[in-house]
Amino acid sequence: MENNLWTTVDNSSLISAYKYNPEEKELDVEFKSNGAKYRYFDIPQFLATDIRNSETPGKVFNIHVKKAGKRYKKL
Repeated sequence: MENNLWTTVDNSSLISAYKYNPEEKELDVEFKSNGAKYRYFDIPQFLATDIRNSETPGKVFNIHVKKAGKRYKKL
């Protein structure tokens, strides 16, 4: 997860792809519904790993990023 390449997510109805920048603690997410891309800030490495390893990455994202009120911007 420490590269700048997008990782495709097959097991999510919410997320189509993501990438994580550990130096900046930024998580970029592309959504399946409309292809929109957003960058989320102050995301710890363990949380990015949890999203990657989860059977339900969208659920992990919703609980620990979206509902947690993490700062973001549209790309």
